[in-house]
Amino acid sequence: MSHGSRPGILWLRAALLAGALLATLATAVVVAPAFAADRLAASLPIMGRQIHGTVKAGSASTSAKTFVVTTARHGDVSVHFAGLPAGTQAHGKARAHQASAVADLHDGDLVVLQGRLSAEGGKAVFEARRIHVLPARATTHTVGTVDSATVSSLTLKLADGSTRTFALSADTRIEPQGKTVTDLKSGTRVTVVSKDDTAKAVVIQS
Repeated sequence: MSHGSRPGILWLRAALLAGALLATLATAVVVAPAFAADRLAASLPIMGRQIHGTVKAGSASTSAKTFVVTTARHGDVSVHFAGLPAGTQAHGKARAHQASAVADLHDGDLVVLQGRLSAEGGKAVFEARRIHVLPARATTHTVGTVDSATVSSLTLKLADGSTRTFALSADTRIEPQGKTVTDLKSGTRVTVVSKDDTAKAVVIQS
């Protein structure tokens, strides 16, 4: 082999290495989003491919097919739901019901989603096949005496000596009619109707 051919051989080797590097980079670009989705998929329950949580406020609209579910385990998860296939009958059991479209959802709804994860635009998205809307959490009634009260919170002293604090809002009713937060004085006996530690009503006992 002549020495004059060595530059040509070196150039060919360099071209082959560059082509291999470009192919590797292209593969990484294609695989990376799928890998991200696979990592999130691996963190989901092994059985059934389902997640549960609450519909994030403002994320579901009547015309949208995507929304966000806030979960205790995975944080906020983006969800895509195209709706139930034509001819599929939505059903309900024990007060729970199945959503037929995103438009059926409301802020704060408790939901269980069945489906799978996919990579959409480099972002992991949960593709829901079915959405089950669970009954809202029931309210609870707590009896005690006022320990302290402000415009935003009420702390009760319970019969066992422990205390419990409830959030107050502009929607909290103080009863009987005409009573206000200023009437919630220390030692006043009350019944608090609450949901998730937020007082829906405070009834002052005479």
